[in-house]
Amino acid sequence: MRSFIVCGPPSSGNRLLAAILIRAGVRDGSERAPEGAVPFSYPVALLDHFERVSEWTYFLRERGHEVTLLIPVREAHACATSQVEKGHATTYADAVASITRI
Repeated sequence: MRSFIVCGPPSSGNRLLAAILIRAGVRDGSERAPEGAVPFSYPVALLDHFERVSEWTYFLRERGHEVTLLIPVREAHACATSQVEKGHATTYADAVASITRI
């Protein structure tokens, strides 16, 4: 079974893409952490800003999932400006650094 991890930088469209997957019938798995989570017996969509992608990928693969990483990309200036406006970054330079670090 295929599950999805949506993992772009903040303000790049992650929530929208995850919402589209969920509305298309993939279950929302974002409320559970890998440690202690019940084994998913159905396809899931997870949202992660690169903090735990490796853990989630390993966790799902160990339970028989074929994992697809979806990385939304947004024009860098718009993404950085949005990160500052929404409080994901304190300065424009910090936002650009977080985007290019990924």
